[in-house]
Amino acid sequence: MTEITPEDINKASSVNEDTFNDAGLTDEYMARKLKQLTGAMEVKAQIPKGETEFSYSKRMKALDVRLKALDLAYKLKGKVPAEKHEVDEAISVNFSVTPIKKKDG
Repeated sequence: MTEITPEDINKASSVNEDTFNDAGLTDEYMARKLKQLTGAMEVKAQIPKGETEFSYSKRMKALDVRLKALDLAYKLKGKVPAEKHEVDEAISVNFSVTPIKKKDG
């Protein structure tokens, strides 16, 4: 059995920054898009009770989108400490397979 180290996981999950830059996802581009999201607006549609036609709201702030954008911005700027997950012991997982018998009729 091959042992997987934390370094193996970090190496496998790291993405080459040049790949994103070559695709146009530069830091400046992502910062502009993130700033746009902090001003997100939405229009909600619903069918009022007793009606058959859609009714649309006025344009209003998309608070959920704005909050997620601000949260991401804080994390990217390093204002929120990274979450730390530590495992003190080795983890062992054993699987066993039990066939399921099909019932007749």
